[in-house]
Amino acid sequence: MTTIEEEDEPQNIWTAIARSITEAAENTIRRKRKKPKKDQWISDETIFLIGKKRKLKALQNNSAELRKEFKMIKRQVQREVNQSINQRKICRATLYDTSRSANSSQW
Repeated sequence: MTTIEEEDEPQNIWTAIARSITEAAENTIRRKRKKPKKDQWISDETIFLIGKKRKLKALQNNSAELRKEFKMIKRQVQREVNQSINQRKICRATLYDTSRSANSSQW
């Protein structure tokens, strides 16, 4: 007949092994660095319009008015997204030019 101590022994051994492996891993392996959050390039208004467009897309088959409204909002969303993309490109180009000019002045 086995005693309670004999049944606990494998569990204690396993816990000790797991703890030592975890400690060794923490000491030798680097933790993954968190990537910084990307800046939000779409405005809140555009996100709202995208949600509205999705709702209208499901309902557009019900009436001609909803179809027209869906098309109008779809065009508006496309315009605003394209504007946001262009503004982002301009900002990046400006940052690139200023950093490039700052580096060239060092030489």
